Amino acid sequence: MPYKRRNEPCACGSGLKYKYCCWPLDDALDVRSSSSICLFVGNGLTKDLAACCLQGEAPVDPSRPLALFAANAQLYDWFVDRLPDVRQLLQSRDWMLHDNFEAIRAYYADYAEDVRIKCQLRRFLALAYTELQLLLERKSYREWRWTRWLSSNSRQIRGAVSLNYDLVLEGALSDAQIQHHRVAASNEYGGIPVIKPHGSIDFDVEFAVGKTERRVFLRVQNIEQIWTTFTEMNDDDGKVCALARADWRIPRVEADIVPPGIVTEQTQLRWVREGYEAFRRLVATVDSLVIVGFSFGPSDRDEFRAMMRCVRGRALPVHIIDPEPRLELVEFLRDNGNVPKPHPYV
Repeated sequence: MPYKRRNEPCACGSGLKYKYCCWPLDDALDVRSSSSICLFVGNGLTKDLAACCLQGEAPVDPSRPLALFAANAQLYDWFVDRLPDVRQLLQSRDWMLHDNFEAIRAYYADYAEDVRIKCQLRRFLALAYTELQLLLERKSYREWRWTRWLSSNSRQIRGAVSLNYDLVLEGALSDAQIQHHRVAASNEYGGIPVIKPHGSIDFDVEFAVGKTERRVFLRVQNIEQIWTTFTEMNDDDGKVCALARADWRIPRVEADIVPPGIVTEQTQLRWVREGYEAFRRLVATVDSLVIVGFSFGPSDRDEFRAMMRCVRGRALPVHIIDPEPRLELVEFLRDNGNVPKPHPYV
């Protein structure tokens, strides 16, 4: 790449020189030698978008839902009073001493037999991340560096895993004109598979999602009743459905969200197991895995290790794209027989 170009204004419109903005990412992710790629995405991707889209506004940290994403407490005002047990957790402030995801994991484990509290927590996560998604959608993704990278590498991308509840990856894929569908979502078809083993803000039980069926259901059992009706996680037929955007702020009949670190309960769900199986099939067909913004933190570490068993002993190049790639992740991949390639970028 010519040195002169690195000193020119970055094409993303940030106002920075290319070498201080998108060049490190473009250079790190030069995967032209790869004919097929699987993406593996953590919440670092959402952090990157927030930093790009919300310049000059309050910082947003998607790993801190209990801290109101370090943004605006008013985001939660319209729904948190309907979730009294979660409101009590937020008011207790005990979680401030811990990582938010670890605090959620511990809270969920403490009430493992309480259907009401667990359901409230999942609804809280679905609606909190819905508010985050709507906040991030105030600006277009089209000039975001990751959207441009997806577009330029669209022919190599065979599929993706997203551990995020939000729809940032899906939005970037759409803006990059890459057709996709979420595995286990019965009302999505075509394009590359996107696997979401932790669920999504727009997942609900199938009978409650069809436009006619949902409207009838909401008339019979009105929205106020849904707030006080508590359910276990859906596994009736091993499928979930995606809500229309217009319904995102309506409480989920069943929020198909897997709280952090709940691996035992998670792996009992057929729609989650279908995603794991899809990952095994997908990763067998690619010659590179690209990990973006995945911290290998305590809440996701065991799950990631289990998923990567299917490539144990295979010299699969694994590109780790993160401002500070974690040594523990690099060491695990090396011990797993893979070829880790850390790419720090700013």
